[in-house]
Amino acid sequence: MARSHFISGFCILSVALCLPGCEEKPRARQRPPGLETLIGNLAPDMRDVDLQGNPLMLSDYRGRVVVLSFWAEY
Repeated sequence: MARSHFISGFCILSVALCLPGCEEKPRARQRPPGLETLIGNLAPDMRDVDLQGNPLMLSDYRGRVVVLSFWAEY
């Protein structure tokens, strides 16, 4: 019985904390200058190698969704 009260209370509290964020009106997105010239154009061809040393070219994946992840270690 106490466990069901705890779960019910947790659910109510979670919903109460999440609802105020749902009421915000979306902000108008501002694009950086010059971005309009990039939208709808092909991405520049990029070349790299995979972990086995095989060459990769971005143009080989034309028409597919490609996610590029860039990171740096200092």
